Amino acid sequence: MPGHQTLKVDATALFFPEKDQENKFLVIFNVNVPERIVNDDNEYPLVLERIRDLLIAEFQVDNNVGPIYYQITATYYLVHKISGASRVWTGSFFPKGNSPAQLAPFRQFDPANFVNHVLQNTTPESIEAKLNWTEQDSNWQFDSLASVIVNAQTNVLASHSVLTRRNLIAHGGRRRLHQTFAL
Repeated sequence: MPGHQTLKVDATALFFPEKDQENKFLVIFNVNVPERIVNDDNEYPLVLERIRDLLIAEFQVDNNVGPIYYQITATYYLVHKISGASRVWTGSFFPKGNSPAQLAPFRQFDPANFVNHVLQNTTPESIEAKLNWTEQDSNWQFDSLASVIVNAQTNVLASHSVLTRRNLIAHGGRRRLHQTFAL
């Protein structure tokens, strides 16, 4: 379909040696869910189910994996109450002491509640609460989501199949690699 954006996964593997143990990698997947999907009440939950299924298929297929943790961040549109100007924003209104764009902190992945957790933390009410966490007044107000980013990461042993299946290790198995693939 013309103009249709393909969902992509940005994957990175970071090598870290363990003394007296098999070498490990930190594998990070970032999935950016674009505005057109986030604002589609029918498609958004389906895409979150695809992300959930990806994490299960990629990481839980082998036993040599640590717990999977994920975080929800976002980019959103703000509108100035007085001037009507708009801008794209990726942090809170008052960034001092707040993680930029964080809608939910890292938490352990649970397939049974992943989709609902992401949906609950990306509602306009939830986003307003995160943006106004200091309870100070601002002329900027939330208008809509530009994107939602799901960052998932886990430690895997060097023998984990995700490293070879997603081409995340170089010859010799120690260099950090980055790959992008369709979801």
